[in-house]
Amino acid sequence: MEACKDNSGSAPAVLYFVPNSLETKALARAKAMSDAGIDLIVVGFRRPGYPAPDPGTWQYVDLGELSDGNYLARIGTLLRAAYRIIPVARRLKRRSRAVVIARNLDLALLARACTMVTRLRAPFVYEVLDIRKVMVGSGIAAQALRWAERRILNSTARLWISAPKFAEEYFAKIQGFTGQWRLLENKIVHTAAPSPDQLPENRWVIGWFGALRCPKSLEMLCRLASDLPDTLDVYIRGFPTTIDEEYFHQSVTSHDNIYYDGAYSHQDLPDMMAKIHFSWSFDYIDAWGNSAWLLPNRVYEAGYYERPLLGDADHATGTRIQEEGLGWTFSGDIVRGIEDFLREMNLDQWMQKRDEIASKDKSLFYDPGEVVSLINEVSG
Repeated sequence: MEACKDNSGSAPAVLYFVPNSLETKALARAKAMSDAGIDLIVVGFRRPGYPAPDPGTWQYVDLGELSDGNYLARIGTLLRAAYRIIPVARRLKRRSRAVVIARNLDLALLARACTMVTRLRAPFVYEVLDIRKVMVGSGIAAQALRWAERRILNSTARLWISAPKFAEEYFAKIQGFTGQWRLLENKIVHTAAPSPDQLPENRWVIGWFGALRCPKSLEMLCRLASDLPDTLDVYIRGFPTTIDEEYFHQSVTSHDNIYYDGAYSHQDLPDMMAKIHFSWSFDYIDAWGNSAWLLPNRVYEAGYYERPLLGDADHATGTRIQEEGLGWTFSGDIVRGIEDFLREMNLDQWMQKRDEIASKDKSLFYDPGEVVSLINEVSG
């Protein structure tokens, strides 16, 4: 991995604002920065229900617990958290190189407020991993949030986005953004050796991993499990976010061939992937916006561990699957299409696709140095 140092040999300090400091991807990103020699301070909230991670090697400013959901309802909580950050921001004024990075709009507003109060003159990076549904709405709340985001965009040194369609469909078309942006995909930044296959005989296994936020995906998987009880298992890992937790557990436990093993860390991925034939990459939480544009973690995790993906042919994820030969895509009646596909699929065909994925350059899925390069770019 590239060391994050300038010509004088000094590494920058990074003040990194995250909406959920317990989320697997945020922890992996923080570790990648810390491992590169960055003096990292993570500022973040905790989401209820996530397991506590092993302590990192970076300084952590805990802003307390914050639930998912309504942006506007969270403003009071965000403002009350500001007093904990201001002393940290003031200390960064003594550093010759410092960068402030904030994920998501609410954390970006909090970060900008703190840097303005403390007069911290550091490059500001706005990182966007999802375009929330409210951001493309037509109501007063949506208009107010887009106005606030334009104020953020006007003060950024760089916009980092996880999918090209975010720039094309949202920031250019809706926000009129013409500034500099960089693509920072959801690639794996820490890996472990693949585990030996743990696949059942005469049954297919679909894995649904990550943020479990799509009720339609849960319904589709339950329908598949009901329709193919003798030939299909569904293996789920992650934590329900925008799915009602009680509804989620009732849905899972009502099917003998659906298994849920809770939340996970990146160290668990090899074992998880060894238990599945296919990785579920469908998302319909915002079917005509974010879901159609994003490139989720699952694309990179499944690709790295050589598991074919199943995705929607009309979404950006499906386009990536088709272009890179990473699995199979479906349109129309997707559940019926997957059922027909699984009935016709044989193990030799599956192994041929897995071998095709295995032949890909791993940089398509894995790049621990990408974030470091982008930090060097903005920090000078």
